[in-house]
Amino acid sequence: MIVAGLIALALVAAAVAFLVRGDDGRDSLASACGGRLHDPGLEELLGSADLRLGDSSTEDSCAVKDAGEGKASLKVEVREADVATKLLSGIHRQNAHVGTEMVTPIGNGWAGVLNTSGPNRAYATAYVACEGAGSGLVVTADAYRDPSARPLNEDGQRLRLARLTTETLRNAASGAACKGARLGTEVSDLPGDTTRTL
Repeated sequence: MIVAGLIALALVAAAVAFLVRGDDGRDSLASACGGRLHDPGLEELLGSADLRLGDSSTEDSCAVKDAGEGKASLKVEVREADVATKLLSGIHRQNAHVGTEMVTPIGNGWAGVLNTSGPNRAYATAYVACEGAGSGLVVTADAYRDPSARPLNEDGQRLRLARLTTETLRNAASGAACKGARLGTEVSDLPGDTTRTL
């Protein structure tokens, strides 16, 4: 009788631990970047169903990573942008004399671009101006896929990254009361990939 009771107690404890672990993961993603991270499609983008918020995440910079053995990760930053240099630095283009890669516009009414030159890592950034001189917001995303995921330079993956970036910016602009923001529409298609190494 005592043994049966201990076994039942152990099973209940294991079930509770499993449920808490699953809820914590989902809850932590919901709070990522101050609740501004747009995460539908994130598991497919990165190739992991076990994503967790990184320990160093803050309201303005959040990291998502595979909680298991996978390689998937995502870093998103939400920053105020008072000068164009901040937008350019988000895509590593602040120095015009350094050879780098061309980028592809996101379109759909967004001031944003993608860099999907390779299958394993991709970048995106989008900007919106707010009312007031030198006022605006920039969102940058740096994604690294698990080898089990589809390559990040495939059309569907490029679309997921563009949506994640622009909808996170929409959330950030709303939360920051970015007055006068001229936001684009939900990204439904993208121009062809024009990423090239210079």
